[in-house]
Amino acid sequence: MHCTVHSLSDASSVNFRANCNHEDTDGYNNCCLVNNFFNQIETTFKSLASLPTDVVDEFDHDINRAKDQILSWKAHCFRTVHQDRAKTEVLRNLQDNQELVLMDWAMKLLPIKHREAQSYFFGKKGISWHISSLIMSGDSSDLNVYTFVHILELGNQGWFSVAHIITDLLLQISIIKPTISELILKSDNAGCYHWVPLISYIHNLNLHEDMDLKISQYNFSEAQSGKGICDAKTAHCKMHILRYTGEDHDVLTPEDMIAALNSNGGVKGVFASVIAVDQKNEIKIKAEIPNISSVNNFEFQANGMVARHAYEIERDQCYQLDKTLPVPLKGFNVYT
Repeated sequence: MHCTVHSLSDASSVNFRANCNHEDTDGYNNCCLVNNFFNQIETTFKSLASLPTDVVDEFDHDINRAKDQILSWKAHCFRTVHQDRAKTEVLRNLQDNQELVLMDWAMKLLPIKHREAQSYFFGKKGISWHISSLIMSGDSSDLNVYTFVHILELGNQGWFSVAHIITDLLLQISIIKPTISELILKSDNAGCYHWVPLISYIHNLNLHEDMDLKISQYNFSEAQSGKGICDAKTAHCKMHILRYTGEDHDVLTPEDMIAALNSNGGVKGVFASVIAVDQKNEIKIKAEIPNISSVNNFEFQANGMVARHAYEIERDQCYQLDKTLPVPLKGFNVYT
């Protein structure tokens, strides 16, 4: 079926499905092409009665495996297109007081020397850095992009580090762009993002009286999609760092990365800082969201949070989250 509402609704739960505004009775020829193709292959294969038994078993196994993989790929493409609507519709309706924030951990940067022996290349320990690209409305119909780079000096790529990064992001945005009052987050579904503790902490951030900047939504993209702007900004920063090392400098520490990113006037629209996260202060969360791995869209409200399996497909089921989390969390230092 072409209907995304019908296809992505959860048949096992009334809270995660929606009704279509049309009758799902008509077949769609293009959507049936894949299934018809498999039927033709199976019919042709069964007509070859003279093949040995072991060959028949091998072909049958290969056909069934290929069918499962192709149908899984088709479903992945279907979900990808539907989840991208969460970004395109936000950008289309972006207000002056709103920003869309796309987040991603960049590939660890290996220390670079201006001149180094080949033996030094092996056994390097990469430096973790997090990219947050903010998209906001600009003059006329243009969009402005600002990128915040958080270089991790201490800590790991877990939810606790991401929670601190989001807190620092809110503080920096409130200073740089005080007219912004609402953020909409988007990231891939890595475990450091797609986890109950981080969702609960964001809900507590919204309830905190000292936080004027609120997060209204958090949308997750399908795997391997939806974060192209972060990859592009990462590439810009890497090229700027490589240019810096070509000018007789070494980049071996997070502080060296800051110096490289700020060199030659810096990278346009990029704000970089070094952070240290003490994992000893990580706390446990009491809240639970059933089957959170299948939930891809969150909307934060004053009385709780609305969860959806797919964008705009739900019946407003509201979850109550842990409201006892301290805001801000302890164990965080930032250096610019």
